[in-house]
Amino acid sequence: KKSKWKQRLRKLISGGLVLFIGFLLIDTLFPLPKVKHFSPEVLAADGSLLRSYLSDDDKWRMKTRIEDVPSDLPKALIAKEDRWYYWHPGVNPIAIGRAMIGNISAGQRSSGASTITMQLARMMEPKPRTLWGKIREAFRAFQLEWHYSKTEILELYMSYLPYGGNVEGVTAASH
Repeated sequence: KKSKWKQRLRKLISGGLVLFIGFLLIDTLFPLPKVKHFSPEVLAADGSLLRSYLSDDDKWRMKTRIEDVPSDLPKALIAKEDRWYYWHPGVNPIAIGRAMIGNISAGQRSSGASTITMQLARMMEPKPRTLWGKIREAFRAFQLEWHYSKTEILELYMSYLPYGGNVEGVTAASH
């Protein structure tokens, strides 16, 4: 009995190692898209905003830092969009299973499973919402989690959130 368990454990470890090396290879071959440019800003000596300009892609997009927003905002976003944010690696398999069961039983798309990290991946690199697009989005979410901290991901998410027209991010929207 012990040798069978050892063989299974070796296979599991070997499979995990192959998957991890494969991820690193694909991560190298298909790097994350660059962070979008933010709106140039003119600041006063005290750091307050005097003037801002459109970004290179004609958006009002300002960098949002966690320490610059009320502490309730990130908490509210996480509670509404992805309550397991701090406990998953970019993709929440439980949410995917729940959404699949719900969508199949409803006969149509009634629930999604995108995490905050997956939503950020879609905002960074918009693609059609197809099965292949979702798989790519999930891979990009794993990449984001590999390259950035949870705080950095949340800051980028708050910086890219669309607020209508060409306004993106909570800081730009608040101005």
